[in-house]
Amino acid sequence: MTPAAISSADNNSSSSAFTVGTAGAFTVTATGAPSPALKASGLPPWASFADNGDGTATLSGTPTGAGTSTLTITATNGVGDPVTQAFTLTVDKIATTTSVTATPNPATTDQQITLNATVANNPAAGPVPQPSPPAPPTPAAPTPNAPSP
Repeated sequence: MTPAAISSADNNSSSSAFTVGTAGAFTVTATGAPSPALKASGLPPWASFADNGDGTATLSGTPTGAGTSTLTITATNGVGDPVTQAFTLTVDKIATTTSVTATPNPATTDQQITLNATVANNPAAGPVPQPSPPAPPTPAAPTPNAPSP
């Protein structure tokens, strides 16, 4: 009989990242004899933690919002004291790509145009960086008595 120990939480990491709106899963592994039971506290409402009965457990779910949660994972097998590990669960925003087009492409000043913006989900781009505040607009330089076309 060996006391319980949390030996690995996915490559010995004490954190995992999920993405808003995308189902994810993470496996926690513990050692000891008999096989430890695992439980977690501090889960966000969208997450579930299932003890697989073999010294592993699965944290899974589909996040509904970005942010960070700190969980406590506990392993116990009746030999020695229970063992705990702090675990950070990070949920990233959905990666997007934004494009803007002008119709028609303006050739002169004072021409009316229509701007079309498209925002598309782009998981290959990775987590969305935090936006910087927009720069103040730069006033257009006056055009002195430009001839009309």
